[in-house]
Amino acid sequence: TRLPGRMLAEGAAGYRVAPGTYQVRLTVGSEVRTRSLEVLPDPRTRPTTEDVRAQQQMLARLQGRMNEVQDFTKRIGAVREQIRSLIDRTAGRPEAATIAKAGRAIIEKIDGLEGKLTNTKGKTFQDVINFRNGLVDQYLNLANAVDGTDAAPTQGMRTRLEDLDRVWDINRQQVESILSGDVSGLNAVVRDKGVPAIVVPEAKR
Repeated sequence: TRLPGRMLAEGAAGYRVAPGTYQVRLTVGSEVRTRSLEVLPDPRTRPTTEDVRAQQQMLARLQGRMNEVQDFTKRIGAVREQIRSLIDRTAGRPEAATIAKAGRAIIEKIDGLEGKLTNTKGKTFQDVINFRNGLVDQYLNLANAVDGTDAAPTQGMRTRLEDLDRVWDINRQQVESILSGDVSGLNAVVRDKGVPAIVVPEAKR
């Protein structure tokens, strides 16, 4: 899962498939051609079936976790934009100060949490070293290490994944708290103040 305007480190496109037989499909207009493709193991390493299975299982778990982090990051980003829009369109109304105070408190939480999840300044390929990496980048670094060998994941890799998952569990709870509790609280304020769905701007004098 990608975030608009953000760049991840090398390897974000996915991981290598295990040795086996696959189908390659090329579609050009209405024409579709399919061919069989066999991926062979590296003859220099000769990984066992168990090694390959363990590696693929960890890579799939890492890929799923990165998608999860990115999805939550995208969701809180969308919430932030809606809150900003709400604050802007209610400016000048009697309830503006109350809504702005509640909205900005949530935006502050989102801004602080987002920087833990992703490199918010990642715009170019060098920014992964220019600025502090987020949690998704740390998952990606581990995935690249696991995918960079034909051996089974080491105990150090497994331990690192457990460490990252513990951090993610804490951050995920904070994200879910914002998306449920904080947003529900703001919605209640908006309903209580009777803010209309559409606010007609004041005419210029």
